[in-house]
Amino acid sequence: MGFIRASQPLDKEHSIRAIHVRTTNLVPMEQPVQDDLFGDAEDVHRRERLDLTIDELRRRFGNKCVYRTVDPTDGAMGSLDIKRDNTVHPVGFLG
Repeated sequence: MGFIRASQPLDKEHSIRAIHVRTTNLVPMEQPVQDDLFGDAEDVHRRERLDLTIDELRRRFGNKCVYRTVDPTDGAMGSLDIKRDNTVHPVGFLG
C-alpha cells in the first residue's frame, strides 16, 4: 500500500479499480533451487510442503476444504471461493 500511496492519491476521485501481479522466470517444482546462505532453508521447505499438501487436499475434496480463518458472521468472506471468484487467464492471454 505504501507504493500505491506514493504513486497516486487515494481519495474518492482516484479510487483503485484493480491491482495486477505478474510473475516471470518461473521454474518447475522439480528443478533444484540453491538455498539462501542466510535464509531459513528449513522454513522455506516446510512452507513448500504445506502448499503442496493444501493443493492436494483442494484437488481431492474441493476448494473450500481448506481456507484462511474468517469471522463466521462475515457473509462476504465466509462464502468466498478462491477458484470461483478469482479467474486466472490462460498463458495464451499473457502474450
